Amino acid sequence: MERIVRSIGFLGGGRVTRILLQAFANKNLSFDCIKVFDRDPDKLQKIASFCSSCHVAESASEVASSCRMVFLALHPQDLLTALQEISSDVSPDTIIISLAPKITIAQIQSTLGKLNPVIRMIPNAPSVINKGYNAVAYSEDIRKNAELHALLCNFFSSLGECTETDEKNLEAYAVITGMGPTYLWFQFHELITIARELGLEEKEAREAIAHMVKGSIDTLLNSNLTYEDVLDLIPFHPFGQHHETIRKIYQETLTKIYQKIKP
Repeated sequence: MERIVRSIGFLGGGRVTRILLQAFANKNLSFDCIKVFDRDPDKLQKIASFCSSCHVAESASEVASSCRMVFLALHPQDLLTALQEISSDVSPDTIIISLAPKITIAQIQSTLGKLNPVIRMIPNAPSVINKGYNAVAYSEDIRKNAELHALLCNFFSSLGECTETDEKNLEAYAVITGMGPTYLWFQFHELITIARELGLEEKEAREAIAHMVKGSIDTLLNSNLTYEDVLDLIPFHPFGQHHETIRKIYQETLTKIYQKIKP
């Protein structure tokens, strides 16, 4: 790993920071310095117990002034305020990585008052086991610098798949892949519970559902069958009468979320 990614800092010590730190640890990535700052002491305490190599910073300014790469693991409503706070502390070549929707690369650079290299990423929770699907958009200066661009792409590949996209698509990815696991995990968990109630052992239930889900995805997306043909493969649909209600919930809920988070 090149020196440019040896010194990293996080503003925000919540879930997404822990996900990324765990992903880096899984890949045995070593850093000369990892600093984390959060205004919530409970989050910092959790980070300290979770990551022994992390240094708990006393301020956002400490992170910004001493780290080559700074992750903004903050909610959109807090991000611009944090940028204003660190604007005098970041050097022009500090790489800024925003993990939030809504706030654009242009807004980040404008608030800093510097044309820092900026990356926006929509984090995907399976990154915690290095199987994420993270949408990434780079500022123009990074895209024009082939060496830096390649270095950063390689670095982020430690999280799983990182698909590069136009910045205008990031909020769509936030709704579909960023929040997407929450639409499915509770259903998979319920199937495991029911499988156990019907007599399967825990291992049998987990294995059966894992293979069923993977096969179902491949059949729908990679078989060249139409959606109607896929549905026709199974004659009985236990939840068929609820499909329209479920579709309406998806459409109304996710559209509202998108409208709320888009720039």
